[in-house]
Amino acid sequence: MPSRENIVILGFIAVAVTAAVGIDTATTLPGWLPFASLLGLGVIAPLLVNNYFDTRDTA
Repeated sequence: MPSRENIVILGFIAVAVTAAVGIDTATTLPGWLPFASLLGLGVIAPLLVNNYFDTRDTA
């Protein structure tokens, strides 16, 4: 059974990839923006959410 952390990470990765592909194909924004969305939504956001859940569980 997958842990809560894995479910959060997989969910954010799915959203990040969808957003990056949508940004890349649907707009004429700078080329670094899809990479920034992948980094922000796929790496940083899950870390913050999991950290929040961890601190909430211990309190």
